[in-house]
Amino acid sequence: QVLRRLVKDRSSAVRNAAAEALAEVGPDPAAAADLIAATNDEDRAVRFAAALALLKVSGPTDQAATRTLLALVADPDGVPDRPAVFEALKGTSAEVQDQAVAALVALLANGDSAVLADVIACIHAAGPRARTALPALEGLFKGDDPGLRASAGLAIVTIEGQESPRSVAILVRMVADPALTLDARESAIPLLQGVNSSALARA
Repeated sequence: QVLRRLVKDRSSAVRNAAAEALAEVGPDPAAAADLIAATNDEDRAVRFAAALALLKVSGPTDQAATRTLLALVADPDGVPDRPAVFEALKGTSAEVQDQAVAALVALLANGDSAVLADVIACIHAAGPRARTALPALEGLFKGDDPGLRASAGLAIVTIEGQESPRSVAILVRMVADPALTLDARESAIPLLQGVNSSALARA
């Protein structure tokens, strides 16, 4: 009862902490009702905490939780928690995960590099499920931004599998690309070495 009151507190930090704590209560219709209301909170962190709590309290099919997480992952602004939101969605149904991927693919048309960086990170984490993102990722891999080239290239490799001819070609290009950071080039080396050491030697 105390936590249910605190999830309506004036302080967003208190509301966030209360939502997180309610996740530990277990199945409880009254707590679930308050958490559903909290998914409409003005504070993004509170909405996220409420959605996570609902997944624990009501299960992975909770509609308020999945609706909230989908809206958070599809935010067109640069947000720091998008990968964490997408990770939470991995515990939901295949249909919901596909909707999340579709939202991320739509965001690849955003020209803001800050937005694209965390969107690509989520697509990378989605793996083969994100095959619909390949055309947009190919375009970014051919673009002028070295950071986006590197992250798009690694995402393509993860989706297609590092053994595919396209993946090998991407990894070779990354290793030999002087515009990429040392970390980005070094991230491609063990992947290429594991599937085609002769291509690595040529690179």
